[in-house]
Amino acid sequence: MVINPIRVLWIFALVFALAPTLAAGQDLSAPQPIRAWFANPTDRYPHKIMGSLNAHTDLLAELGPCTRCSEGHRVSAIRLPESLVFEDFAPRLADMNGDGRNEIVVVESDQERGSRLAVWDVIMVGDEPVLVRGATTDYIGTRFRWLAPIGAADFDGDGTVEFAYVEKPHLDKVLRVVRQDGGRLRLLASVQGVTNHAIGQEKVHSRIETCSDGPTIFALDGSGEGILSIQWDGATADVRELGKADVRHKLNERTFCRQ
Repeated sequence: MVINPIRVLWIFALVFALAPTLAAGQDLSAPQPIRAWFANPTDRYPHKIMGSLNAHTDLLAELGPCTRCSEGHRVSAIRLPESLVFEDFAPRLADMNGDGRNEIVVVESDQERGSRLAVWDVIMVGDEPVLVRGATTDYIGTRFRWLAPIGAADFDGDGTVEFAYVEKPHLDKVLRVVRQDGGRLRLLASVQGVTNHAIGQEKVHSRIETCSDGPTIFALDGSGEGILSIQWDGATADVRELGKADVRHKLNERTFCRQ
């Protein structure tokens, strides 16, 4: 797909002008993203933590039907400024703010401050749907410090979606669970000694399964040798060891839900 660079740069300027106002309220008349992907690979942030996979400067979203839009089914795009990249394997869709529409969850990395988790939403500007950053975690704080996403689920069963990721999976190895609270992704829980990625791997080795007793995170222990199941009930994390991985730093493909 050919992206119009003038339109992308215009959207970039508009998005960053609007960003401070987004947290005040969501635009429910806007179309929701039904697919998202990265474009324009770059080496301007030479971390190379994802092996041969590059970071990207652009986020694109295919949008669902929109009665207010100047066109029907369409694609919206955003380009990050020079100080930022999308350092992620792929965008993921989840209803992070509880409005019944999907948002886009990504990892962004700053040249000086390292990575943060970010949620992008779609709002209407006149008859133009525009991608705008809606919420973030804090940056980790140091260049070339990264986080590896796991995914979204209603872990505590209260009807609100949370998001899990591993902060610094090669160093501190801390599982974090966050929830969108206005323009912030608020930390709810942390679990030490969890990883889902080894340096150079081109995918994360973690997943969420919907088991009979609720959404369960499956990941690896800090050594990368043991498999963990992790559930969170809103107050405490239940962490269980499930035995050895078939291959170090790789999560087995079979299901681990308790029967």
